[in-house]
Amino acid sequence: MPVKKPKATWVRPIVDAEIEYGALTDGLLREAVFKGLRDDLALPAAHAPPVASDRWQRNHKGRGAVPRENILQLLPDAVPPSKEQLAAYWRNVAKRALPYLGRRPLKLVRHTRSTTFYHKGALPPIPDAVHQLRIEKREGGEGMWVWVDSLAGLLGLVEMDVVEVHPWAATVDDIEHPDVLVTAPDRYTTSSAPAKRNRRILYRQSAQRPRHDGGRRLFPTRAGGISDRRAGDLGTDRARYPSGCV
Repeated sequence: MPVKKPKATWVRPIVDAEIEYGALTDGLLREAVFKGLRDDLALPAAHAPPVASDRWQRNHKGRGAVPRENILQLLPDAVPPSKEQLAAYWRNVAKRALPYLGRRPLKLVRHTRSTTFYHKGALPPIPDAVHQLRIEKREGGEGMWVWVDSLAGLLGLVEMDVVEVHPWAATVDDIEHPDVLVTAPDRYTTSSAPAKRNRRILYRQSAQRPRHDGGRRLFPTRAGGISDRRAGDLGTDRARYPSGCV
């Protein structure tokens, strides 16, 4: 399918490569990882799974499903919490979460009409406590991101069927200059070694220690601290953390 990327330079591949990927969305690879070139003569047969959006359309035909234009990526294996569970979660962790989530544009995962997905496009009604940031897109037009700065805002996201948020590394006050660095060790490993190694490297490069927000790996430019036990947590599977964690 055509991809609108005005600044992209498209080339025709002349070598065979092995690519590992997590899923297909609208025919595009998600979480693609280059594993190496293949120069053997008899390549193994590769059978791509059904395109996510096509499978979603077949399964939800005639059920008042989420419009396809609002789905950036389907999460068919997700087990989202109820709104009551998620509201209770945010009330419990808001004080700790807002320093990392507050005043940052948020990428949203929503669950509605029995479908869990990364959202794109028009949003449902936005509560007053959830703020909006409009940004000019590189390819033209205007995009809108939401951000929060209070518990009321987090609960407002729950009203919008948001079950997970992914914050930008920059704040709404200065979106052009990130103030945190996020690293993600292999999500399938149970070893703490990658996280501890990253911590040592970053600490040697700066007098400021990395911090941890409970689900992702954040290394702010401001001072903080992290224990060996916490560093061990960083190398574990993210699935250990509750839905709603970032």
